[in-house]
Amino acid sequence: GANVEFPNYLDLERFNLSNIKFTNNPRIKHIKNLSYNGSGYQTFLNCTSLHTIECKPDGEFKLTGSLHETFWNCNNLRNIPTNIDLSAASSGNRTFAGCYQLTMAQAKMIMDATKNTGLYSGNMWRFFEGCTGIKGQLPEDFFANAKALAGGNYFFIGCSGITGTLPPRLLQPCAGSKEQRNRKNFFHYNQTGPGERTAGKQRSATAFH
Repeated sequence: GANVEFPNYLDLERFNLSNIKFTNNPRIKHIKNLSYNGSGYQTFLNCTSLHTIECKPDGEFKLTGSLHETFWNCNNLRNIPTNIDLSAASSGNRTFAGCYQLTMAQAKMIMDATKNTGLYSGNMWRFFEGCTGIKGQLPEDFFANAKALAGGNYFFIGCSGITGTLPPRLLQPCAGSKEQRNRKNFFHYNQTGPGERTAGKQRSATAFH
């Protein structure tokens, strides 16, 4: 029979979804007109060709519960909805690991999406692992709207584009910072001298590699 060409996009305009799973689907490149409020557990895991997720005009993009490996290895993902909502997410290990195309601005948007209530449980292990598109110095307000964040072991491991001096108040807003920032189970970074904290090529802390 004749070969049938399937479209490489998925248009979900007719649906309001509460349970989806695209795990290990290398064919989907573009999801259109999404409205989703549901689990983030491995939802887009290994969607290696996915580059864009778009919501319908009145749609939402709310990921709840565990964000375990939600976007792990989505190495072409570069457009995510600006209305992403992580306020009801509980934890997140390797949530965006291997998303090489994410930028610093998008990473900040993701942290803002916790709305001071999300990611309240666990260590958020390797959350942005290998996101080499996150470049430059981390802004001091990176976690300003992530006050519930409970931990961050190896949070930026492999993020080789992060450079500059780490802001001294970077972790101050986080729930775990007061109890944990002086112990080596939150964000760890190299201290080359009294009060001098470095990122980029000099960093050796477990938050970064």
